[in-house]
Amino acid sequence: MPVIVTIGEALVEIVRTERDQPLDRPGDLSGPYPSGAPAIFASAAARLGSSAGLVGTVGADPFGDCLWGRLLADGVDAAAIRRTS
Repeated sequence: MPVIVTIGEALVEIVRTERDQPLDRPGDLSGPYPSGAPAIFASAAARLGSSAGLVGTVGADPFGDCLWGRLLADGVDAAAIRRTS
């Protein structure tokens, strides 16, 4: 069991490639980037060498795959992350 456990959202961010572009109109985007404060915290703790886990849910879709892969690559214990469709 991890020493540090965080509970909450794991989500992705998609951002505009240029400043001051209206968000209600089509434009160039960059991402997705893994995000969500609890997921970022778990990833940072694991990258710093702590035993860290996340309790949460990600989708069984490309965004979920993005999150899942990032968490595992960073060394986060994913035993309590549920994947839903």
